[in-house]
Amino acid sequence: THLSQYILRNNCATNYFQSRGLSTLGHELIQNCKIDVLEIVVYSNLELQKMLQFIAHFPKTLYSFDFEYIPEIENLMSLPHIEHVRLLSQYFTFDSEFVVTLINVSRIIHAGYLVTINSDNMRKAMQLISSDSRKRNAQFYASGDAFAMYLRHHGIHASTKAGHLCGEFEVVSVDGSPDKSEYGMHLRYERCWLLICGHVWRQGDHVCSVAMANEKFSAAEVWEYVHFGWWS
Repeated sequence: THLSQYILRNNCATNYFQSRGLSTLGHELIQNCKIDVLEIVVYSNLELQKMLQFIAHFPKTLYSFDFEYIPEIENLMSLPHIEHVRLLSQYFTFDSEFVVTLINVSRIIHAGYLVTINSDNMRKAMQLISSDSRKRNAQFYASGDAFAMYLRHHGIHASTKAGHLCGEFEVVSVDGSPDKSEYGMHLRYERCWLLICGHVWRQGDHVCSVAMANEKFSAAEVWEYVHFGWWS
């Protein structure tokens, strides 16, 4: 059965292959290539354990992991040199503490899951991104009602305008109408910028997307995310 997909990048080409278990072909390809980032798709903890044994032979390589399930925190903490983590399924919900763990182990995060919002964990996540000298980015989904409650707790409302200072947040820009799906609010906390898009202020069972980065989002990025979303 299919275990994982690898994407090997060297100076000349990108090689795609699939292997059964720890195939000789895969091992030889990796040994004979200069790898910048090795991308691995994993479907279970068992596959992850096998891959950890495999990649232990290449301690200087950067890794990108695509998870089709929610990995255990202990397994995440054991992953080496993670450049990018993607959580691909949109059928799970996890706590914001899990996002903090992801930010601790990976430079870039795309979480296609719904995150429950906790004020303390949001602060920890923003502080981790703010204090990092590397370029950082984390993206996830949240309940619009829950995130609106979080924003109101910090003095931010649907009527808040660009340029307002709301506690520890600066409102950088507001794009679109709060009652429309094509809406975005761009905030700054210390050296962490947040971009919240979608149904934040509309009551009901709606979802918004949230991005954090330690660089200001450009006007083009804001427009693209507001109109097309993260995974378009």
